[in-house]
Amino acid sequence: MSKHPDAPGTRSGAVKLKDPVALVVVVFLWVTVGLLAVSSLFQRLHHDAALFYYLAFLMDRLHLVPYRDFLDVNLPGTYAINIAAARVFGFSNLGFRCADLLYLGGAMAVAYALLRRHGRTVAAAAPALFGMYYLGLGSYNAFQREFLLMLPVGLAVWVAAAVEWRRWYLRSALVGVLFGCAVTLKPQAAIGLPIALVYLMLQPRLLPGARPRRGGESPLAMAAVALAGFLLPLSAVALYLWHSGAWEAFVDSVVHMWPLYAELSVAPRQVPVAGAAHTRCVLAHLAMLGGYPVLVGPAVFGGWLAAHQAGANKPRRYSVYFLAALAVAYCLYPATSQFWEYHWIPALFFLSALSALCLTRLPESLSRLARLAPVLLLVVAVASTWRPPSGMIWGLGGGQLQPASADRADAMADYLRTHLRPGDTVQPLDWTGGAIAAMLQARAHPATRFLCDTTFSHHVSHPYIRALRASFMEEMASSRPRFVLEVLGSHKPMVSGPDVSYDFPELRAFLTRNYHSVMARPDCIIHERNDMAGVGPPATGGTEP
Repeated sequence: MSKHPDAPGTRSGAVKLKDPVALVVVVFLWVTVGLLAVSSLFQRLHHDAALFYYLAFLMDRLHLVPYRDFLDVNLPGTYAINIAAARVFGFSNLGFRCADLLYLGGAMAVAYALLRRHGRTVAAAAPALFGMYYLGLGSYNAFQREFLLMLPVGLAVWVAAAVEWRRWYLRSALVGVLFGCAVTLKPQAAIGLPIALVYLMLQPRLLPGARPRRGGESPLAMAAVALAGFLLPLSAVALYLWHSGAWEAFVDSVVHMWPLYAELSVAPRQVPVAGAAHTRCVLAHLAMLGGYPVLVGPAVFGGWLAAHQAGANKPRRYSVYFLAALAVAYCLYPATSQFWEYHWIPALFFLSALSALCLTRLPESLSRLARLAPVLLLVVAVASTWRPPSGMIWGLGGGQLQPASADRADAMADYLRTHLRPGDTVQPLDWTGGAIAAMLQARAHPATRFLCDTTFSHHVSHPYIRALRASFMEEMASSRPRFVLEVLGSHKPMVSGPDVSYDFPELRAFLTRNYHSVMARPDCIIHERNDMAGVGPPATGGTEP
């Protein structure tokens, strides 16, 4: 009796590394990914990544608790991964890059496993495509939460599609746990969970000779087990927040800060929009598909081609439908966010997987042109949608890729390292313009719970924002930080539009009354408290090893 083609120990005959054109395409993709990876090693830690790493430093080294000790809208899963990365590789540029590439390697391995039943050529192309698109986004989008959630989501999808797993309760539970882990990074990550559950429920019908369901294997039981698994990581997070005394502050952030933050749209600066204007904005951005609408062509054609070639092989055919449904879901995912580039990373993961199916080997009976057409479609789509990151060639030459904020961060960090004394605190007036990166480099301790001053600039008439401004001024008066790092004007990300104002008279009066400038540049100022004037730098510099 012959084995089922998707049974354990059986190789799929769909695609082999025999087609020279497909082989050339795959080799080119992997060479490009390799060059991008080498180039990325010279990129600087900055933008959101510097903020995440600094928050990890505060938690790991200073034992601060999120929400209670610093105000932030991110979820604990983000901190956990960044702490783990820093503990293994250190709080350095190279360490961060190594962590990013290692995590990318995990996501790419999952992409390979997902496409393995479609043959080695397709399985090799899918991770290379995703790696090329991710690394092509550059350092501004490195280690973003949408990238981090792709490992648990990808693993959940692979587990759900693993038809050889006979213990349905283990698969259901693990799918739930993995999606739960993804939700600790971004709540919207759960958009793929219903699709995975439907696929799980269909699994008993996909193998030849499928036996009737038993009572314990009913769709309701599968959903209940998956839900229990889904709640497990969320319960662990809630327990941590409650035990650390941060639960009340977390709820306050969810109830008050999240809705205001969600109204900030990309235009290209963040502008608060609501109601019908917000709906129009969402639809316009969805129509643009993040700049990747051309990639839909090879994704659709590759999916159709693979499903058609699968024929009676239900596991292979239904796995294509599964990936297609997930691609649609995660193309809608950015509608729940603010349409930054990195919000499209999950969509790119699944679009890359479907597009790789264009390399499915076709019957020899077709003409050479017909067999080449899908490959050419893939090549044209990738060539028209992918751009190398800025400075890639310089990075390959060994130069360090310098973002606009790097020189500013280095200047502020150098000053702090040579002047901070034990017990000194620092207050940044910035978002991702370099001040927090400088504090990370100098291992500076924060003065207040407020690390990003943009919080005070949007929805300024809202009672919650007014309360935050008042609380900030109380903490400034109480902590009296020795240094205040202020990034000026357009040199930091800003919001604009209605109910937006960077006028903060109370803060400006406080600085004028109590501080003087010790370093002034066109893009930033370091203010020092007046009573510290003339105090020399410490013998060793810095406050943290």
